[in-house]
Amino acid sequence: MAKAGTMSDKLDKLYGGGVSGNLLNSYYNGDPRVYHWFQTRHKKHNHLIDDDGIYHFEDHEWKVPYGVRVALSKPLVSSQMSHKYPWYVTWRSPKTGKRLKKYFTSLPAGIHFITTRAQYVDPQACVVSRLGYYIPTKLAGKIPLPWKWCPCCMTARKFYRTYPEQQFHVIRKEWSDEKQRYIPKERRVFVMHCKVCGITNRNMKFRNSNQPWELKRIRAKVRRVRRRR
Repeated sequence: MAKAGTMSDKLDKLYGGGVSGNLLNSYYNGDPRVYHWFQTRHKKHNHLIDDDGIYHFEDHEWKVPYGVRVALSKPLVSSQMSHKYPWYVTWRSPKTGKRLKKYFTSLPAGIHFITTRAQYVDPQACVVSRLGYYIPTKLAGKIPLPWKWCPCCMTARKFYRTYPEQQFHVIRKEWSDEKQRYIPKERRVFVMHCKVCGITNRNMKFRNSNQPWELKRIRAKVRRVRRRR
């Protein structure tokens, strides 16, 4: 990848594909140097977050949610590199109450924007992943009702019914007193949505993250595990 003078120059050179011009140019697909540059940029400013999860920059500081810190610790996937704006920051206007968005090319840039600007307009300003993340293992099965894990907000949110009401069928784990364990059952549920990012409970990552989690102990040297019925 050729060197450029500024970050904007590099991005302009990398992107330009697709109708919108926001997709990675096919010339750079599979280039290990481009892959390394994206991953380095993703973790470049992690040292500005202290052990308490607070991002510091000059006189500004912001408590970074745990889910966002987990996203920072994970490498980017191909879809987050192939699109120019995989993140955005959202906040409410203090004048109109309208929810506003600003798209970003990287997660650290979104965190920096909230720390230095957005949080002073709306203390509830947050960064959103357009791809979404599964619930971190540390939080699995520990989010109390009525809160649910929101894959795009990367934190717990309350979900509300959409209007007009819609329903769909899902396979959901439910507790069986007879078998003393969770068993999958087909159920008809209402469509619920997050008022911050707009994701619904139709999303696969939402459904997998908010299912009951179980621990299964496997003895040492056991190679096959009998499937439950």
